Amino acid sequence: MTTITVDQLESSVRDVLAELARGGEAVAITLDGAVVARLTPAGEGSDSRGEAAAMTEEEVDAFWAPWRRVWEVVGDRWPEGVSAVDAVREQRRG
Repeated sequence: MTTITVDQLESSVRDVLAELARGGEAVAITLDGAVVARLTPAGEGSDSRGEAAAMTEEEVDAFWAPWRRVWEVVGDRWPEGVSAVDAVREQRRG
């Protein structure tokens, strides 16, 4: 699998898509050094129902990494005894 940065994709998106259309290999897209997306030729990476193929453990970890930090920051500041539902309701009333 080829790996390119988001900046490289932005500057050559037509070329990347043309290569995929010719049956080229999948392309991993990185942002700040972490894989954030994968482009595959049409039909590849899907099951018979058109659903995405299972991600590798490394891809799952890369996907959730930024969210883990968010959870840590929010969790450290979240008031005890307040559910997310209650917090949203309060904001809507506010």
